[in-house]
Amino acid sequence: MSILVDIIIAICLIGYNSFEIVRINVFKIDKNALFTGLTSMISIGFGLYLIIKNGLILDYGTQPEISINWAGQMWFMGVVCLFIGLGFILSSIMKYIIWKLKRNEHNKQ
Repeated sequence: MSILVDIIIAICLIGYNSFEIVRINVFKIDKNALFTGLTSMISIGFGLYLIIKNGLILDYGTQPEISINWAGQMWFMGVVCLFIGLGFILSSIMKYIIWKLKRNEHNKQ
């Protein structure tokens, strides 16, 4: 893919997942949780793609090739995509565990 397409996809995934993380966890609006989980998985996959592709260019590329491909910036964007996706999944798992503990505590009384 071209650099422009990579940047647009990464910004869309980062922006949407960040917006939904705040919306679901702060404002307690949980209408798009399944779709957000799907986009976070896509974000993880796309982040890994950017990390591997641009990491190889950073390791084995020449200096002009690194500057033409914006390898450093795209590698960082891949890391951000990966952590945003993992952050949503981990927060969802923690929310589920807390919900189960509260439900079990309520059923014992």
